[in-house]
Amino acid sequence: MKIRHGIALVICIVVSLMIMRGYTQEQYFNVIYACETLGGILEEWKSPGKYSPINMFDDDIRTCFAEGNDEDQFTLILQLETPITCDEVQVLGGVALNDDLYMKNNRPKELTIWLYETYEALIKDKEALRKKEILEDKREYQSIQFDKPYTFEMFSVQVLETYKGTQYNDTCITELKFFNKGKEIKAKDIEKMKKHYIKVVGERLRGFLKPGLYDVSEGLCEAIIDSKGYIKFRNFDSVEGKYFRDDMVLLTRIFVKDSQLYAEYAGKIYLVKYKLRFYPKQFYRGYTSYIDIYSIAGKEANDVTFMKKNEIINK
Repeated sequence: MKIRHGIALVICIVVSLMIMRGYTQEQYFNVIYACETLGGILEEWKSPGKYSPINMFDDDIRTCFAEGNDEDQFTLILQLETPITCDEVQVLGGVALNDDLYMKNNRPKELTIWLYETYEALIKDKEALRKKEILEDKREYQSIQFDKPYTFEMFSVQVLETYKGTQYNDTCITELKFFNKGKEIKAKDIEKMKKHYIKVVGERLRGFLKPGLYDVSEGLCEAIIDSKGYIKFRNFDSVEGKYFRDDMVLLTRIFVKDSQLYAEYAGKIYLVKYKLRFYPKQFYRGYTSYIDIYSIAGKEANDVTFMKKNEIINK
C-alpha cells in the first residue's frame, strides 16, 4: 500500500512540475477543407493542387499558394480536423524560392486573420479573434503574435492590399506556420493532406453540378442539368429576334473527371477553364454560389455562368 501511495505522489509531483514549466501536449493539425471565396486558385482548372493552400504547410519553398483572381485579393477559409491552440502565426509571403520570382509576383501587404472556435461559430460570424497586420516587403518569415493563446477549428486569412509584382498579378504565400509557446505546430501528414485536397476539389465540383435548375449568365436563360450532366436550355430572353448572344458557347453536357471539369461541345469532349465561387458563409459540404466558364478548347466562352437555383429529382 505504501508503495502505491509513493508512486501516486511521484506522478502528482511530475504533473505539477510540467504545469509549472508550461508543458503543453504535442500538437499537430490536419486541414480537411480549404477554399478561396473571391476568385479561386491559380490554374486549379487544369492542375488541381498545384497552387493549393495546402502548399503553405509543406516546409518547401519550391511550392506556394497562389490565388487566381482577376484582381490581387483573396480570402482563404481552412477547416481543421481537430482544434489546435495557437498564440502566433508566421508568414513567408510571396514566391520565396528566389529574389527574381519574389519580385515578379504580388506579395501580401495588408493581412487579416480570423479565428473561430468551431464551424458553427463561423456560420454565426462569432470570431474568437480578428487581427489585422501590415507585412513588410521582405523575403523572410514575419511573425503575427496574438494577445493570448486561442483554440480554434476554423482559420481564415484575407489579403486586400499587396506589394505589386513586376510581371504577374497573382498574390502568393509560400509558407504559413502555427506556433504555441514558441513551439511550431506541424502538419500531421502533408502528403495525405495534399491528396485529400485534390479529392475535395472534385467533390466540390460534383456537389455544385448536381441535377437541378440553373440560371445562366445572369438571366439570359435557364438550364436543366440531369444526372448524367446533359444540359437542356429553356426560357430564353429574346434580343432582336435572337435567343442567344452570337459569342455564347452552348454546351451539350458537363461533367467531372479526376477533379477536373469537362464539357461536350460540338460533339467533342474538352477540358474546361472555370472558376467556382462561394458564398462566404456557406462554403462547406458543396454549398456554392456559381461557376464561371471562361473557355472550352481554346474558344472563349465569354463568361458563361451557371448559378444553382434548385435541385430536381431525375426520373
